[in-house]
Amino acid sequence: MDKDNSSSSAQRKLIVQIMLVFLAAFLIRGLILVTIGKDTRKLYTFDSIEYVTLAENLINHGIFSQEQSPPLIPDTMRTPGYPLFISAIFLMFGKNLSMIIVFQIVIGSITAVLAYYFSRKLGFTALAGLIAAWIIAVDPVSILLNNFVLTETLYTFELITGVGLLLIFFQNNDKRILVLSAIFISLSALTRPIGQFLPLALLLLFIAARKDKPLSATTVNGFIFLGICVLALSSWSYRNYRISDQFTLSTITNNNLVFYRARAVLATVENISQDEALEKLDTEIETLAAQQNLSEAEINSIGRKRAMEIFSQHPVETVVMLIKGAVRLLIDPGFSAICTTLDVSTFEYECFPGEGSMLEAGILDKVAGKFQVMTFVQQATLIWGTILLGIIYLGLAAGIIQLVSKKEWFALLVLLTLILYFVLLSAGGETHYRFRAPIQPFLAILSGVGYEAIQKYISRYKSLNKGIPPTG
Repeated sequence: MDKDNSSSSAQRKLIVQIMLVFLAAFLIRGLILVTIGKDTRKLYTFDSIEYVTLAENLINHGIFSQEQSPPLIPDTMRTPGYPLFISAIFLMFGKNLSMIIVFQIVIGSITAVLAYYFSRKLGFTALAGLIAAWIIAVDPVSILLNNFVLTETLYTFELITGVGLLLIFFQNNDKRILVLSAIFISLSALTRPIGQFLPLALLLLFIAARKDKPLSATTVNGFIFLGICVLALSSWSYRNYRISDQFTLSTITNNNLVFYRARAVLATVENISQDEALEKLDTEIETLAAQQNLSEAEINSIGRKRAMEIFSQHPVETVVMLIKGAVRLLIDPGFSAICTTLDVSTFEYECFPGEGSMLEAGILDKVAGKFQVMTFVQQATLIWGTILLGIIYLGLAAGIIQLVSKKEWFALLVLLTLILYFVLLSAGGETHYRFRAPIQPFLAILSGVGYEAIQKYISRYKSLNKGIPPTG
């Protein structure tokens, strides 16, 4: 009886702790909205206007278009997930940008809680899961991104939900859960096209989770999962093909390849500014398009060809560009967001206006100079974000060591597959601090495992010094 009471008490305590995580995450994010939301221009950042326009055209004209006035040319650059999300909110509350943020604050707070449950589904302890959840709850980048009209909040929620459902399927083999997982993974790719190849990467998990199950059953399950994802994504790709003769989920991939990655390499090679390199590539492609009267598909084709020429001619600079992008993704504490969002006097999207400014030489000196004139709140937030990243990566290193020492290969494979997928596909001249959003929960989970291991090591060390036999 006492054991049952103790177990019940521990369960209630755990529920309270999880509720506290949600409440803290919600209140901190809500405080930002209350502070900056008086002027809805503060809720806009890169791409926000495009998403809102797409949503309005869907409601008013039933056309997926970024055009402000007729003729409404169908858009192939953006995927439909986030505009549909905004459309649903507009239909319920009218064109109210603040309500988009309210929904995102709720979703972001739930994501913090989902980090706990994802950790538990991997077999980790409640302590490790709670550490991960708290990291997401107080992470400045996650908090600020929840307050922008941007895809990251919805995408991260869909991603962790989809993969979490896949973990549940591996445990109970319920086909309904498998289908639901595939739907969420597909929705995530339709929200941000970077996820379109993730179903292929996740097939590795079917094999790793097989254990004593027949290979035939594992293969069938993998094909069901992949088939649903391919069907969902191909339907939108076919829609784009009918419009532009390009069978692609999004034409933005081509823009990133040419006008960010190739641009960054060209700027380095020719020792010119990012903006000069952008203008040079843009002029070159536009001239060819005008001379040959090229279609949109043909323009994209010559753009890709030119980008590949630059990469093949300058392989070292290309590799350096990719490495720099990966480093920016992992270590940027959200400088631009802190600099602009927490400054109520500006409506700029970047701390240093200019599309290529964060890639220019001397950027560290600019950052140091800007830090000195920031408000106390901005400085404190930036310092906390930097310290938190250090805390995360220290715990992550300990977590990897712990999982390797315990030979928990499946859990390690799940987390590293997700982290490496997004780091590798996001690294480039376009890489931004917000690209870390999808992997932040998984970084936090690994970190939680590490800090639990460190805590046990310290307890064991203290017990040995006191002559007490260690436990666990």
